[in-house]
Amino acid sequence: CSASEKKSAAAATTATHPLDLAKTRVQTMKFAPGEASLVRVLRNVVAREGVRGLFAGVGARVASVAPGSAISFYIYETLKQMG
Repeated sequence: CSASEKKSAAAATTATHPLDLAKTRVQTMKFAPGEASLVRVLRNVVAREGVRGLFAGVGARVASVAPGSAISFYIYETLKQMG
């Protein structure tokens, strides 16, 4: 895989991390009925932890997700060039 594929995968993983963080919190925390929305969770994270809280754990996520995404980008580009 090329460096650009790895960078693209890391950037995509980082950009989507806040949504993944909110999804995980919705799945693992107990909420009153109607309170478990991604937007509400994101607002609560920013209020309690600041904007940096949206990216808590992003390094571990990039390390685990980006390699597979980079391989996918590589395969896609290779197949696209073939035909």
